[in-house]
Amino acid sequence: AGSSADLVVEVHGSTQESCCLNCAERLPIEEALAEVEAGNSSPCCSCGGLLKANVVLFGEALPPMAMPLAMEAARSCDLILCVGSTLSVYPVASIVPEAKECGAKLVILNKGQTDYDELADLRLEGSIS
Repeated sequence: AGSSADLVVEVHGSTQESCCLNCAERLPIEEALAEVEAGNSSPCCSCGGLLKANVVLFGEALPPMAMPLAMEAARSCDLILCVGSTLSVYPVASIVPEAKECGAKLVILNKGQTDYDELADLRLEGSIS
């Protein structure tokens, strides 16, 4: 959206890179996908560890600095735009009331209700695809 990559907090990781489950090395996702396309169903890092998309899966911890950075951004933003989320999974959902308490406007675009519809300055019902 024109924002500097340095300002983006990828709280749940990124599908643009893979991460080694052994040494935590990050590689472009294309490298892991190329291994799969070449017939290797278990792509590995140079250390021998398995690679997975660098995203947080259910039950995994968020990156240590993700929430502090996201909360700092929430406290200083003018607008928070929530797209395609029920806003019911914590701790990330707590960003919404934090931003509102600090004066941000809230716009929600979602198919179905969210846990913070009552806080929204504008609520748009619909699919994001």
